[in-house]
Amino acid sequence: MAGERKRVVYFDYLKALLVFFVVVGHALDPFVDNVGAKALFLTIYSFHMPLFIFLSGYFAKWNWKKCVAYFLIYIFVSAIYTAVKLISTSSTKISFMSVLNGFIYPQWTLWFLLAMPFWLFTTKLIKNVKVWHICLAVVLTLAIGFIPLKGTFLTYSRIFYFMPVFLFGRWCRQNKDKFLKAVEKLRRVDVKVVSAIMLTLTLVLMLFVFKDLKHSFFYGNGRYKNPIDLVWRIVCLLIGGGKQFCNHDAYAISTRENGRKLASFTVKVWRKDFFNIFVSHSTFDGV
Repeated sequence: MAGERKRVVYFDYLKALLVFFVVVGHALDPFVDNVGAKALFLTIYSFHMPLFIFLSGYFAKWNWKKCVAYFLIYIFVSAIYTAVKLISTSSTKISFMSVLNGFIYPQWTLWFLLAMPFWLFTTKLIKNVKVWHICLAVVLTLAIGFIPLKGTFLTYSRIFYFMPVFLFGRWCRQNKDKFLKAVEKLRRVDVKVVSAIMLTLTLVLMLFVFKDLKHSFFYGNGRYKNPIDLVWRIVCLLIGGGKQFCNHDAYAISTRENGRKLASFTVKVWRKDFFNIFVSHSTFDGV
């Protein structure tokens, strides 16, 4: 029971921490013209969404009611967002297409609500995730950039871009015992040191080497404009995939006394308020 309780605290703590990074990341978005803000922004985006979707895959179970709920929430919040945006522009030329675009091109975090039903449907199509499923998803992730459509259209590009980590999360769930043993090893001091070094190195690289990198590369939204874009997508996938486990060392924090208190607080906040924060903050942040 003790081991299970630690596991639940760990995952809830990590979920809360990642949603916090989502909000911070979007708060930094208007300031990406500043070199320092952009470096911090890119560092956050190099790991927080892949890890968030990894956890979504880890806990994924087919539930058609949940899929419908995601879709209805998407429609409802998109309607609010679109109305606020059109009113705030003070435009007298409100057309059917301007309204429709608010629904077929998801705004900010709302893309996640549209993607989740699709990802959850894979749990019905693929009962037991194999390594070749993940490899195929990686190929699709790289190939999707060649489709001559705007990447945000019904968020199709992000659905396939993040599909490998969602499936990887499901695969880890199928091999839960081995996965949790691997997580337990993250408590080691040497692993935490390596994690801190990698995080610092990422920030330094974003600040001095990759300062001209388009932040849209980490979104998985864009189609390729030239061959180098394919290379950047591969680099972003490697960074996002490689840093997932390094950022799992939040588990080590939650096993300490102060960490337990913080984890307990974040668990309560996550269960009561964090989904509302995740859904609603995009409207006010984006307008």
